[in-house]
Amino acid sequence: MAKSKFLRAALALLAILVLLGALGYAAPVLRQEHNTPAVLAGIARLTLSDAGIVRYDDDASYAYYITKSGACIAPLQALLGRDGWEFSQQMGSGYRFVQKNDADTARLVTARQFTRFYTLWKVPPADGR
Repeated sequence: MAKSKFLRAALALLAILVLLGALGYAAPVLRQEHNTPAVLAGIARLTLSDAGIVRYDDDASYAYYITKSGACIAPLQALLGRDGWEFSQQMGSGYRFVQKNDADTARLVTARQFTRFYTLWKVPPADGR
C-alpha cells in the first residue's frame, strides 16, 4: 500500500519534471510573438484544414497570416490575387504587390520565419494606411 503511494508520487513528480523540461525547451519559440496563442491556434487551423494560408490575427494596421514554410509565396499570391493584387518583386523579407490595373498602387507584405515549419505574413490594408 505504501509502496503504491510512493510509486504514484514518484510518477507524478517525473511527469511534472518532464513537462517543465519540455516547456523550458520550447519557451524561446513560444515567447517570440506578441500573440502566441493566436499563432498556435492558426497553426492548428492550418494543420487541420486543406487551406494553404490561414488568417490568425488582425489589428487596426495589419492582417496576420500563416503558411507552411515549404509553400513559399504561392498561397499569399493566390489570396491577394483574388482582390486584384499582383506580385511585383521581393525585397529581403518584404514582398511588393501592385494593383493589376494601377501599378502605382502598392502594398509591402513582410514575412517572418516562425520555427522552420511556418512563415508568418504581415499584410497591410489595401488602402495603404
